[in-house]
Amino acid sequence: AQVLRSIKEKVQPEEAGAEIKSIRQTKDGQVLLELGRKTQNPEQFGAVLTSILGDMASVRCLIPRTSVEIRDLDCLTDKEDVEQALKRDIAEIGEMRVTITPPDAREQRLAIVQLGEKAAAALLKQGRIKIGWVFCRIRQRVVVPRCFRCLDYGHVARTCDGPDRSGLCYKCGGAGHKAKECTAKECCLLCAEKSSEQETLAHASGSGRSATAMIHILQANMHRRKIADELLYQLVFEKKVDLLLLSEQYQDKESPGWFSDLLGRAAIWVPDLGKVPVHVHGAGSGYVWVKSGEVTYFSCYFTPNECIHDFQQKLDGLEDALFTKSAVIVTGDFNARAVEWGLPDTNSRGRRIMEMAARTSLIVLNIGSTTTFRRPGCSGTIPDVSFASEDIAPKVQDWYVMEDYTGSDHQYISFRVEDKRYFDAIPQTKPLRWNVSRMEKMKFAEAISRRVNMDDTQVQDEREVVETFVSTTMKIIKEACEISIPCKKPRHQKQPVYWWTPEIAELRKKCLRSRRIAQRARTRSQAEARSADYRAARRALRHAISCSKVRCWRELCDEVDVDPWGRGYKIVTGKLGAMKRPSCLDVTTMERIVGALFPEHPIREDREIPLFSEEELGKAAQSLKNRKAPGLDGVPSEVLKMVVQYNPQLLLDMYNICLDRGIFSTRWKRARLALISKGKGDPV
Repeated sequence: AQVLRSIKEKVQPEEAGAEIKSIRQTKDGQVLLELGRKTQNPEQFGAVLTSILGDMASVRCLIPRTSVEIRDLDCLTDKEDVEQALKRDIAEIGEMRVTITPPDAREQRLAIVQLGEKAAAALLKQGRIKIGWVFCRIRQRVVVPRCFRCLDYGHVARTCDGPDRSGLCYKCGGAGHKAKECTAKECCLLCAEKSSEQETLAHASGSGRSATAMIHILQANMHRRKIADELLYQLVFEKKVDLLLLSEQYQDKESPGWFSDLLGRAAIWVPDLGKVPVHVHGAGSGYVWVKSGEVTYFSCYFTPNECIHDFQQKLDGLEDALFTKSAVIVTGDFNARAVEWGLPDTNSRGRRIMEMAARTSLIVLNIGSTTTFRRPGCSGTIPDVSFASEDIAPKVQDWYVMEDYTGSDHQYISFRVEDKRYFDAIPQTKPLRWNVSRMEKMKFAEAISRRVNMDDTQVQDEREVVETFVSTTMKIIKEACEISIPCKKPRHQKQPVYWWTPEIAELRKKCLRSRRIAQRARTRSQAEARSADYRAARRALRHAISCSKVRCWRELCDEVDVDPWGRGYKIVTGKLGAMKRPSCLDVTTMERIVGALFPEHPIREDREIPLFSEEELGKAAQSLKNRKAPGLDGVPSEVLKMVVQYNPQLLLDMYNICLDRGIFSTRWKRARLALISKGKGDPV
């Protein structure tokens, strides 16, 4: 208070050319003066304060800094070359810090420059800078904060509420030594909390290889082409796509995971709502959005055949929708030009889009200058752009333009997004499925002959004794299964489209090859001839797809006449079930349903209960039906019957210790619940 009083009595900010935005106290008890935009020279104002305060206090000038990347540097460029170019192009650049990376596989370097916000804004607006012979691209660098207390990302130590791992080894997670002295194998502490599989833990903590669930996203402009619509299904199967952000779709699909805008020009398709659940969705003129987990996805299309006034109206509607969302990804065909996504110049549309992106804190995800619009006889361009908010951009990985043949004049864009809530919702390890019909019974009988010994344990708590006993017993059974029973091959969740054949695959490759040859034609005569070859290849592909569909339809009709409960019945029932969009139950409804299905029973008075006998265990095992889905532990009923046959005491000891202590194991209380409506009455 004394320092602030001295400043206010002796200093007039207007005379020193300063604007005071706010005055507040920091966590360390210091006085922080935040200056406004009208401040002309912060250093001069700091010198005035220093002369007035003298030895009473020290004055520091804190200038907000931004990191900028300068790409495409040749291998001979050094730090001095970058500094000279920056001082040449930016008049008042101020203090800066330049770091040069070593040359990569293509003998190119990257410069990371830290400088003031105003200078960084001027540099980013410029788009490119000439360093040596090369006009290098300029991009804003996204810095992900890391906490050195819990070793996780996304926050810093002063706001961390996680466990304190600062004294642990980064390499193996052990205590009492540092990583440079460690001789143990790498083991990530962050991944150990999410998975127990050794192959997912064999890396240092926070090394970039940590186990994360990624949503595979495909950005596609289908250009109203029927063949693009047909090939899209196969592309989803081959690339294992989880969410599609579409523009200029051929037609809207009758699917619960299909969401379209008000004009029918943009759409979002979620093939599997169970894997990527949609909580909320909405639409406007030229854009549609869905929210899954913590991220909101936008798909847009702005036609080039409208005036700039109509374009600005649609852009304003998109901006209004973005202001109500926090973590967003925006993709689409904007039909605009800007140096920020790899084009040599910026037009009016591009400037308006970048101004909107600056107001909504969006970052361009496009990397490089690979064209996304490719039509024989036309110059390639980049109308398809991807944006992400500042907090989501670090979670976007593997952004690239696909080179597959799509049937459209646009090349599709693929990238992956990490979603924490999605990671927590989807189990990362699935139980093994054993092929019981190929069991080697002698090996199984030998492996299951052990019993659980709890005499050497130091556990005192009764529940912990029971849980340890149950876990050990189930571990013995699983190890016996791994020794004597081969595993089944995992089933593919997504199947190729029914009409796909090797001949169609070859024709698709031929189309891609013909289009590339047509695009590289030098003379007019070559261009016409090669374009004709490409059109012929495309007609052949369309004809092959149509013939294959007709053939598969006739085969299906003939099969229905022979077997009415076969493939035709499964297709119809699957369509009927898929037409209804799954509803999201609130917490109150979910608790009411679970309470009705699993009611709580009153605790019985203490009395002597006889233990289970071997005869009762045998009858219970015989009542189990074969070829039924196992529980979460993956142990089928056939294996439990074999355990009763070869070593019944193993199961008897486990069940009797639970009965004697009056404790039901926690692992038996977990289940995967699926509600199936019968179409009448109250669901509970």
